Amino acid sequence: MRKYAVLVALLLAVLVSGSAFAQDKLTVWVGGHVVEQEQTWAEIIQSFEEATGIEVEYRLIGFDVYYDTLVTAFSAGQGPDMTFADLGGWVPTFAAQGWIEPLEDRLAASDITEQIWPNLWPTVTYNGVRYGLPWYTDCRVLMYNKIMFEEAGLDPDKPPVTWDELLEYAKILTDPRQMKYGYGVSGKRSEVATLGYMMFLFGAGGELLTEDYSNAAFNTPDSPRALKFLSLI
Repeated sequence: MRKYAVLVALLLAVLVSGSAFAQDKLTVWVGGHVVEQEQTWAEIIQSFEEATGIEVEYRLIGFDVYYDTLVTAFSAGQGPDMTFADLGGWVPTFAAQGWIEPLEDRLAASDITEQIWPNLWPTVTYNGVRYGLPWYTDCRVLMYNKIMFEEAGLDPDKPPVTWDELLEYAKILTDPRQMKYGYGVSGKRSEVATLGYMMFLFGAGGELLTEDYSNAAFNTPDSPRALKFLSLI
């Protein structure tokens, strides 16, 4: 945890370098607040303050109201010195409105950017200009129950590696009479269901939005393939 806190503190230091943040106090807003995060952020802020001498006033905000809180504040010419943005076009939207500052000069002067995967930069880029630092990501993995594989006569050491195999194995593993199902998906109208669809959309070579975020891109030939498979699985 300490290493993680120091890393994020360094990211903050890169962002505040330069005359634009020549101040003794910095306000930072963080969305997605849960109680478990409080200790982590306390460590991050402490590491940053020790490294820079800048006092940080931070606000943890529930994710359900975070976007609207930012838009309201920015529209009124207020808001924090720094904030954390989610995917889905937040950075391009804020940049297009002139609410956030481009960071190319600061990033060019730091070698910390070498620690960031190149394919993450588009999430904080608008019209070829970077407006932030990607600071975390995640990935989706396939987890399977070896005991259920054995009971169904499948090799527990050979998980499915293609869509066709995934569908075949799911059918073999499914027994509604025993409340057993070969693959689980979220049917709730929520972000979780969207993320489940996105895995297959990207796997089929599709995209949600065009590169400039101006139009939907999931109405291409790749999208029906992903939707059909998701309905079958």
